[in-house]
Amino acid sequence: MQRIKLLLYAGLVFIVAGLILRFLMNGSGLGNVFVSVGGSLKLVYVFLIMKFGGYKPGIELLYLGLGVTMVILGSWLRKNMYDTFLALSFTVSGVVLKAFFVYVFIRKMRAIRVAARQGKRDSMD
Repeated sequence: MQRIKLLLYAGLVFIVAGLILRFLMNGSGLGNVFVSVGGSLKLVYVFLIMKFGGYKPGIELLYLGLGVTMVILGSWLRKNMYDTFLALSFTVSGVVLKAFFVYVFIRKMRAIRVAARQGKRDSMD
């Protein structure tokens, strides 16, 4: 399970590095590649946790999908010079939905860990 977590942390590092590269190099293509690789690593982490870690997905995956879609749409709107307020509102709403997914995901994973510990404790008695 610890090795699977490395995917999550590596994904976060790639995303942060990509955002820094985008900022420093004025929209560098390399920054976009780093962000894409980071997002892919985080997605692989979620799928592996669903397969091996006992995570049962629920409605929060809908929040993640909507959040990613809204961030991409906001980015596209900003790039094509549409209304800046509309682009910003899509981007912020998407980030909020993605953050809500992370919150629900962490709560579910903690509940799984607590239940596993409780089961071990009960079997020892």
